[in-house]
Parts: sequence; C-alpha cells; structure tokens
Amino acid sequence: MYMTLSFKLPEEMKKELTLLSQEENVSEDEILQRAFTLYLENYKQQKHIVDDMKRGYTEMGHINITIAEEGVFGSEKK
Repeated sequence: MYMTLSFKLPEEMKKELTLLSQEENVSEDEILQRAFTLYLENYKQQKHIVDDMKRGYTEMGHINITIAEEGVFGSEKK
C-alpha cells in the first residue's frame, strides 16, 4: 500500500531530482523512495551503533569503578 506525501523542496533540489530521474530513466517518485529507504536504513544503523556504544560505556563504567576501588583499597592493605 502506498501513501501520498506532500512536502516542499528547494528549487535547486527539485532540479537535481528531475535531472537524476531523467538520467536514471525512473520516476521522481522512485528516486525519492530509494532516498527515503537509504535514509531510514542508515538512521537505524546509526541508532544501533549509538545504543551499543552507550551500553558499552555503561558496562565499562562499572568495571572502572571496581578497578579503582581495588586500587584504593588494595593500597591501604600494604
């Protein structure tokens, strides 16, 4: 099922869209669908990377606290 969207493009971008459509011999709709698909895939990938990094930093934070505590309390035993 397809939906109709309406939005504004700067004139120069519309010219580029029309030119690309002619060069690729596909409709402007097809060009925009491809662009949105690539954008959404990229967005999901970037979000996944950021989420993984946050999780990693959180895990490392706990490890760093443990190491710091061992260092502090370990030096008191000497």
